[in-house]
Amino acid sequence: MRPPMRARVFQLLYLSLIYIYLVIQHVGSVSFNFNFSDKNAATEILFEGDAHFGDLYDNNLDRISLTGDAQAGTNIHYSEGRATFNQSVPLWDIHTGEVTNFTTRFSFLIQNITPSGYGDGLAFFLSPYPSQIPVDGAESCLGLCSKSIYPSTKDQIIAVEFETYYNSNIDINSTDPSDCHIGIDVNSIKSQAYTIIKILSFLA
Repeated sequence: MRPPMRARVFQLLYLSLIYIYLVIQHVGSVSFNFNFSDKNAATEILFEGDAHFGDLYDNNLDRISLTGDAQAGTNIHYSEGRATFNQSVPLWDIHTGEVTNFTTRFSFLIQNITPSGYGDGLAFFLSPYPSQIPVDGAESCLGLCSKSIYPSTKDQIIAVEFETYYNSNIDINSTDPSDCHIGIDVNSIKSQAYTIIKILSFLA
């Protein structure tokens, strides 16, 4: 076990704009905009694990927190959480093979409270609907999939990960770099492509 960490590394201050354009035949374009300064936005979000709306410590309600909050006295060891849109969104037409075009923009903050401890990172992902957080998906798995670098039929995800901690328990067996990076994951936490980003390291 590594030292106590500030596992709540992610505060989604303002999910500024999400547009999903459905080009499926006979279906019009759909768009939705989540602004978390409006608490009603949380009614369309499914929270799993330790994820919750607002901040448990200072009671700010303009964000999503994905993990426990040490300042509020909640458990932060191996804490994980997911926040997903609670409705299905068609991405392709099984009959015509036509696929969806979509554009999405996010504003988020990775915040470290203590210099000696921090979490593993966060990810934005697509998955089949409905989807559940895996029971063993903490640490470098980022709440996305089971603790394996090998693609799994039960972990159907496409994700963009922001890894802020090299976890030797998992990462040592993958081709991921031993450094903070942004990666593209398909059905596992092994990045198919990545870019090393020094700014993601809280110790840099």
